[in-house]
This record gives sequence, structure tokens and C-alpha cells, in this order.
Amino acid sequence: MTAKSTLAYLGCGMVGIDVKLGDEMNGYEAEANLKTVAEIVPWLQQAIHKHYPTSTYNLDRLKALPNKIVEFPTATDGTTS
Repeated sequence: MTAKSTLAYLGCGMVGIDVKLGDEMNGYEAEANLKTVAEIVPWLQQAIHKHYPTSTYNLDRLKALPNKIVEFPTATDGTTS
């Protein structure tokens, strides 16, 4: 599993950050265009939780929060997958 991000010019002076989970050879499980760097980690955590629920990263993260309900934000462009 890999994560990839690129800075994209969206026109009209707007810049977004394209974030993808997966790779070019095997395809991307999830992708979104985010407006801020602060959105990247929560979005990746959501995508990993959805597409790789048994990954070491996801399981360790959930173990660290045993009594907390984990809520994930939606990407600013409405993309959730």
C-alpha cells in the first residue's frame, strides 16, 4: 500500500492537493482533491480504514483509541472513496 500526493493547479488561481491511496501499477483504491495539507492525514486514515481494515497501521491506530468512536471527515470535494 502506498500513498501519493501531488499539487494541482485547478484554474482561476486555485490550487488543490491530489491524494491517492494505491499505486500506478495496481491501481488506486481511493483518491481525492483536498484544499489544505491539514486534510491529508485524516483523509488517508479514512481511506486506509475503508480499503485496508486489517492493515497493521489501521489496527494499531484503532488499538490506541479503544473507547473512542472514530469519525472521519469528508473530502472538501465530496469524495469519500
